[in-house]
Amino acid sequence: PVLNPMGEAVARFECQQGGLIFADIDVAAADDKSWADGDLMADRRPELYTEVAQPPREFPLDVADPFKGAVIQLRSSRPFQVNMNRVTDLVADAASNGVQLVVLPELFPFGDLNAIASDSELALEQSAQAQKFLAQTCQAHGVSVACSLVTEDDGLRHTAMLIGNDGECWGRYHQTHLTHSFRQWARAGDELPVFDTPLGCIGIMLGYDMVFPEVASVLARKGAEIIVHPTSWRIDWEPSLVVCERASENRVSVLSAARWDSPVQRGGMINAMSVSVPLRASDLNPIWPMEAPHDRELYITSDIHPERSRNKDLIGFDLQWGRRAELYDAIVS
Repeated sequence: PVLNPMGEAVARFECQQGGLIFADIDVAAADDKSWADGDLMADRRPELYTEVAQPPREFPLDVADPFKGAVIQLRSSRPFQVNMNRVTDLVADAASNGVQLVVLPELFPFGDLNAIASDSELALEQSAQAQKFLAQTCQAHGVSVACSLVTEDDGLRHTAMLIGNDGECWGRYHQTHLTHSFRQWARAGDELPVFDTPLGCIGIMLGYDMVFPEVASVLARKGAEIIVHPTSWRIDWEPSLVVCERASENRVSVLSAARWDSPVQRGGMINAMSVSVPLRASDLNPIWPMEAPHDRELYITSDIHPERSRNKDLIGFDLQWGRRAELYDAIVS
């Protein structure tokens, strides 16, 4: 295809078609990096990307066993307690079907995200209740949950929490890339952590983080085998182009749970590493994508194989050790 700066195909070949395609190109359109709720250049956080300009790391040889992961799709427009009861039902059902890790949509307890700025005290109170509720659910059903809530940490934060099957918080992450509307109430985080858990090494992205390729690259270079991604689809090309690409270019499994009321009406997705052993040289994109129907309240599951993320081979080129870190100064400056 020939794509415009927004990722839209302005001309493309049909399958098995040969010949010549062409389209008019507006060069000036590429100068504008803004969109409805942000700016793709101004919103970058180069100070967080230094890992991409560093030599590769060595990682332990031991690796977690395969497990079943799930993303939940939830209607959040109902009263808070109704939402929490429904989450409990879905998480419990997933656990009864062998799921060990569940990802919930971005800020799932809240029907109106704009209300967070106008009543932050209520958002904090309900987030604390939700965390306690989820911890009890995880412990009762032996399942782990990744979610996002509102927390207080030197200011309000949009915070992801990884709650383990023991009910304890295995890790938390403050969103680092905020849309302009989220900046009305949230303060950005300053770290991109990876958590070593019984399920494998898990990195976290929240919503808008996914748009910036350096975030997933940093997490992968820090050893992430799985990335959990509570989100709301805001830009057309996020679900159609970006998510699968982040999984493929870093050789990690990505579990994206999308809000029911996402501006872009697409469902939650799992982009899991292929189960082929070993990855074939011809397997350029070893990702098995799945998408939930956007208009149904449910969960989808996939087998997650952490050990597959250790293989970064691309037809003899290692995506980690073959990198030219000395050329990436512009990315981190």
